[in-house]
Amino acid sequence: MEIELIKKIVLVVFAIISIPIVAVFIGFGYASWKLGKIKTEKQNVNLLSKEQYEEHFVGFKIIDVVVKNRKCFYFILKNEDVGESRSDVAARGPENLGQPDHQIVRITLNEDDSAEIVKSGLKGYEGSLHAEMNYPEEEIFVIDRSATCFQGKKGIQSSIPSKAKGGPLGGVVKKVKSIGNSPVIVATTNRDLMIRKESETWIRLTPEFEEEFSADEGFEDFDGFALDDIYACGGAGVFHFDGTVWKQVGPQGHLDAICCAPDGYVYVTCWIPTRATTYRGRGDKWEKIEDHHDKTFMSYAKPCLDIIWHDGMIWMSGESDSRVFKDGKVVQVADAPYGGRLSVRDGVLLSANYSAHWQEEGGDWRPLFDF
Repeated sequence: MEIELIKKIVLVVFAIISIPIVAVFIGFGYASWKLGKIKTEKQNVNLLSKEQYEEHFVGFKIIDVVVKNRKCFYFILKNEDVGESRSDVAARGPENLGQPDHQIVRITLNEDDSAEIVKSGLKGYEGSLHAEMNYPEEEIFVIDRSATCFQGKKGIQSSIPSKAKGGPLGGVVKKVKSIGNSPVIVATTNRDLMIRKESETWIRLTPEFEEEFSADEGFEDFDGFALDDIYACGGAGVFHFDGTVWKQVGPQGHLDAICCAPDGYVYVTCWIPTRATTYRGRGDKWEKIEDHHDKTFMSYAKPCLDIIWHDGMIWMSGESDSRVFKDGKVVQVADAPYGGRLSVRDGVLLSANYSAHWQEEGGDWRPLFDF
């Protein structure tokens, strides 16, 4: 009888002790769930309000993006009512004459994730603009197809002088980049690479090609491990500059975009409707790492717009698709934003089309705006 009584007392004491412990665990579990839910909801919230988006982006198309740092992003916009040439700009109706043909929007994020937005309207610029951060000023640099330049606080600058005027420019501007901490470098359809040495002084970085070629065989993109180790691609394949001469290397045929990655390889790709082909190599040794053929694949995504390195992987994007080279193969990114332009810097990847999302290394995608 006494043993039974003792058992009952022990059970009662155990229950009294257990109830608050269980309550603590339940409370902790609920708090963790709630914090996770709040974090997820926060990650899915647009950092720009719909009013901010409509004021700065509606009526314009995003044609390039640049990351300055983890908290500052630039968007290069083109008025959707404007064509590609200066005659298209001049032919606009009276109702559009007061509108800029291009616009630069800078978004700076505060600690509370509120956004400060500054925009600059540009007139008289031709076609698509290309943008990059310029060293050492750390200011946005923008150039159009005919080499009219714009830089941050300095504003509109003189164009790169053409060869006919004794300057280095030949052909149409296709890309602007920096290699390491170099000043901005411009590539053209004439297979020219020019580097800006001073405020508005440009010189040839590489020698001219001796053989004849068409504009379709000019450069589309370039990248480099150093100024004496540059790779370029375009309508005739891949070329390497060793600081003295150009040499054709690797895959031939039309190629859209190229990246000299931190893993020591050069990645180059070509996207056409229903097909994507990607190569990896360096010097004279190359391998095909993707030859994807699908009737439904990227029918609206040609060409590949950007190829970059982020979070230990190669990323590629077109108008409506994003892909990565991961675990030895190229795969579509299921949770990535809807394609568009890419920019990476300071551990942050920015992807933008008609929406804009950013991702820190190892983190989730967060929308700047997605309406």
